[in-house]
Order: sequence, then C-alpha cells, then structure tokens
Amino acid sequence: MRTNMSKIVAFVGGIAGAGLVLTGCAGGASQAAGTPTSAAPSVSSPASLPAKSSPAPAPASPPAAPVTSPKPKAAAPADKILGPRGYGTWVLGMSRQAVLKAGGLVEDGSDGTTCAAYRTKDGARIVVSAKFGLVSVEAPPGARTPEGIRPGSTVKDVKAKYPNAQEYRYGFTVSVRGSAFYSLESAANRPTDKVNSIAVLAESGDCMLALY
Repeated sequence: MRTNMSKIVAFVGGIAGAGLVLTGCAGGASQAAGTPTSAAPSVSSPASLPAKSSPAPAPASPPAAPVTSPKPKAAAPADKILGPRGYGTWVLGMSRQAVLKAGGLVEDGSDGTTCAAYRTKDGARIVVSAKFGLVSVEAPPGARTPEGIRPGSTVKDVKAKYPNAQEYRYGFTVSVRGSAFYSLESAANRPTDKVNSIAVLAESGDCMLALY
C-alpha cells in the first residue's frame, strides 16, 4: 500500500513538473511572438522646433511740435471823444488856475487882458477866460463827437446826426447840455462838403479867441 502511494505521489509530481515546463515554454513563446507593443512617441529636440520670431519694433513717434505762446495783441488806442462837457482833462468851466496846474500847455495866443489860448500835448486848443474859466475846446486830430462826427465827416452826415443843427456862414452849431454848443466848421455847406474842425464852447464867455 505504501509502495503504491509512493508511486502515485511520484506520478503527480511528474505531471506538475511537466506543467511548469510547458508553462515556461509557453511564456517564452508568448514573449517571442507576443503582442506588439506601441512605440514610444518621439520627442523632437529643441533644435527641431521652429524658432519664435521677435515682434517688430513699434515705429518711432514723430517729434512733438514746439508750443509757441500767442503774441499779446496790442491794445487798441482809446477813442478821443469831444463831448458836451469838454475833452478829456479839459472840462468847460474849470478855473484858469486848474488849467495851468494841469500843465503840458503851450501858449497859442492872448488878448493881453482876460483871455489866453493854449495848445495841449495831443494837439487840442483850449481857451481860458479869467472870469469864466475854460470856455472853449477845439478837438485834436482824430477826435470825434459821441455821435461820430469828426473832421472829414460830410455836411450830410452832420444833418443826419444833428437834425437841430443851426447853419451859419462857417458851418453849423448844435446846442448841447443847455449851456454849451458844438461848432462844426466847414468851408461851405453843400451836402458833400466836409467838416474841417470840431469844438465845444460854453454859452457864457467873453473871449473872442474862442471863435478863431
């Protein structure tokens, strides 16, 4: 019985050994002819990659134009206005002392007693009475009345601006302010004739110089 058992064990061990051998062969054959393995993806070397292009430089900005300050405008010359009260500093009725104190005068005639005429710095002619003070102002070149009459205006202009103008031999007079009048002298009184000079005179006065 023990002999038979020994044979059985030996037989079973032989079969197991043969199985291992077969398994080993099958494994080798499987490894030799086994399923193909996928190849590893190739990695390109840095040298094979396309080079990155640098961005083009931005175009240079044109130079800024120099900033120039505008030139200051010259002040317009002030209008020279001969009005009902006088001209500038020279006001009808101001005393002889006040006129002389103002200064800048050049004597332009005298009657030797009560009246004297003077030229101002800008060319006006004033007449002063010892009794009545400043009685006459003849405007300098370029002056005008508030209504726009000036040397060079026509007789037609005068009549349009002063419908109440009174005509006389040497031009026109226009009453203003109740105590003075304009004297608008003209060589003749035809519509196209022109005014030669303009003056304002006080109604009260004793100077013949004021009329010349």
